[in-house]
Amino acid sequence: MAKLDRGFALMERDKQRSIASKGGKAAHQKGTAHQWTTEEARATARPGAAGGRAADVGAKVNSPQTPIDVRRVERIVREVIMDFGFACTLTEVHSLEGRWRITVRNGSGRVITFEAAGSTAAHVRDWVIALLDQYCGD
Repeated sequence: MAKLDRGFALMERDKQRSIASKGGKAAHQKGTAHQWTTEEARATARPGAAGGRAADVGAKVNSPQTPIDVRRVERIVREVIMDFGFACTLTEVHSLEGRWRITVRNGSGRVITFEAAGSTAAHVRDWVIALLDQYCGD
């Protein structure tokens, strides 16, 4: 059975680019954006490099593909809120089987609970960006 697109992948390409652009600009402003070294770029561009992904070059314990726990999800949500300037605050995160129940309070005080799927930081971050944009975005 084919995997269906969900969350961020389901959005129109222009909307994805817009959200990703905001996050990238915010990360550069904050000083947390990844800065490529010449060696990383060479290793990633080399034929046969591990999928061409920077995360695979000298994989770190805290890489986007590392399995995550509640504290990591809390950190991801807080970073997304700051990076994108969403008008909400994190209330709590609960672990479910392969999913995360995330509760935030938006700018008008309304409590919003949603579920994000994913077992890695990259997957959870994509879900959180899409869902916060839907519930707390402009």
